[in-house]
Amino acid sequence: VLQSRLQAILPGLLVWLDVEDLKDISALEQYIDAVQAIAILITDGYFWSKNCMRELVQCVSMSKPLMAIAERDPAHGGLTEDEARQQCMASQTKFAAWGFDAGTSAHTLADALLNSKPPIVFERVGVFQQAMLRLIVQRLTPQREIYLPGEVGAGRPHRLASPKGTHHVWCSKHNPG
Repeated sequence: VLQSRLQAILPGLLVWLDVEDLKDISALEQYIDAVQAIAILITDGYFWSKNCMRELVQCVSMSKPLMAIAERDPAHGGLTEDEARQQCMASQTKFAAWGFDAGTSAHTLADALLNSKPPIVFERVGVFQQAMLRLIVQRLTPQREIYLPGEVGAGRPHRLASPKGTHHVWCSKHNPG
């Protein structure tokens, strides 16, 4: 879904998706070398996959721009940032068995993925997915302001007037987000 939606927003954008476009897993590092930026969907188990970690190690060693997209829904393997960092740090125990360079640090990998810019939360609901896609496109093209068709406030942003009077915001205990 992400691949086709991004290509619809930015015609001509080449989006390479490892699970669909990778022909030879032994050439993963060469594929990573050939791309301009990397978007990594962080889910439970990502940091326990040797090939996912090969991808992250190569990105960091080549100083590729990284974009973390975080799944938050536990039903889909969602993690908080703290849980993602903990899993990344814990994966260090596998690095020797996976044949990673002794200089590879889980701390460095976690910082590169989670600290440079906050992760973009993966959204499945239409209107929220549109906002998520705009954030991804803005990270890919930081020199431009991006507004997608149909977005509220599309066009030049205007400063909102200060509120007059008091306002009440109601938050339901049934909506933890």
